[in-house]
Amino acid sequence: MSQPIEVYWMPGCTACLRMKEFVETTGLPFTAINAAEDKTGQEKLKRLGATVPCTVVGDAWAQGIDLAAVAKLIGIDYDAPTILPPEELAQRYIVVNETLQRLMAQADAKMLDTQLPGRPRNMLNVGYHAASVMRLFLQVYDPELVPEEGRYVLEPTTPLAPGIETSGDVIAHAQETLGLFNTWWERDGRDDPLDRVERGYWGHRTMLEQLEREVWHTAQHTRQLAVFLEACGVEPDRPLGERELAGLPIPQRVHA
Repeated sequence: MSQPIEVYWMPGCTACLRMKEFVETTGLPFTAINAAEDKTGQEKLKRLGATVPCTVVGDAWAQGIDLAAVAKLIGIDYDAPTILPPEELAQRYIVVNETLQRLMAQADAKMLDTQLPGRPRNMLNVGYHAASVMRLFLQVYDPELVPEEGRYVLEPTTPLAPGIETSGDVIAHAQETLGLFNTWWERDGRDDPLDRVERGYWGHRTMLEQLEREVWHTAQHTRQLAVFLEACGVEPDRPLGERELAGLPIPQRVHA
């Protein structure tokens, strides 16, 4: 390309890692910029009106969640992977959510303040985020599925909800999210092809695409919880493996 490719990402960001690995597979030269630490990069994104994750060429940019848009920006073809059927995604989410709860149960109060390199985000925040993101799908599908006080807004630095202070709080939140999900599945999801298009936080997508996103989004952060435990000298209890992750468009890397 005549202009350099810049990839703006942050360690631990699920879509950031997926975008970065995708650009790596093209063989094209690029510069990776950690927007959590690079002040100049932060200023450029602000000028462009862009948000992390994104790929930038000159003054044009593409949102990193949308790999088709990234591919178009950098001038390559893109073949979207096949999405698992709704019933398989639903079963995967149940397993992922239960794994999240099991891993959080291994963390004591001191571990919750642990951070991984390159980003000021501790285990408590990651656990709460992982326990919350399926609500983004449910809120788009039908806002009435999630009570007003339980709705979730995705921001670069989403604060903890009031009362989220311990591992037990995160586990209870994850259980509540799973209950909301199961209610949706039995009432609506089981018979819905999820082919209608709705606007979510990454543009207009089918509900199937949005469901897949939150399943692997939760799974990726659950993988990170296992890394937090290992960093604290604790062996994770049955973390997610190849069988649970097969068919999901998940990054190879876990954190950075």
